[in-house]
Amino acid sequence: GFGVYWGDNHPSNISLPLPGWAQTNQRAELTAVIKAMQTDSRHLHIRTDSEYVLNGFHRHEVWSKHGWRGDNRDLWDVLSQEIRASPGRVIVSKVKAHLTWQHVSAGLISAELKIGNAGADLLAGAGADMHDALVGLEERARDRKAKARKRRRLMVQILEERDLMYQEL
Repeated sequence: GFGVYWGDNHPSNISLPLPGWAQTNQRAELTAVIKAMQTDSRHLHIRTDSEYVLNGFHRHEVWSKHGWRGDNRDLWDVLSQEIRASPGRVIVSKVKAHLTWQHVSAGLISAELKIGNAGADLLAGAGADMHDALVGLEERARDRKAKARKRRRLMVQILEERDLMYQEL
């Protein structure tokens, strides 16, 4: 899933499952940036914890001339169109991921950035939970777990019966 966080309970927050067959964190991060740019036409300062997105965004002028040569070309092409449509409208900067309130107290990250990053992560997780495939995966996992328990009980029973048999000899 991917998430775009504007603020607590903000009506523009986005939480959606990641479309397509390729489900990677890089695609999710890139999709979030594209959706933020498509949702709000104002000047934006997008903060991401993705080095991949940050580096690609800042090297746009270089790779756009020759085409993106790495993974996720479809998304980089969309991002390139967004950038070319309004040059200079969007700034992307890096924020450290998964930091705690102790890190805020130590001055490693501001409370605003910590809250924003955590909010985006929660929205992305909620988006991932929206995938229909998850329901089937969870059911199959429960079935496998139940079968494993049944096998384990059977093996214990076999071992106990074997021990009784040897004790009788």
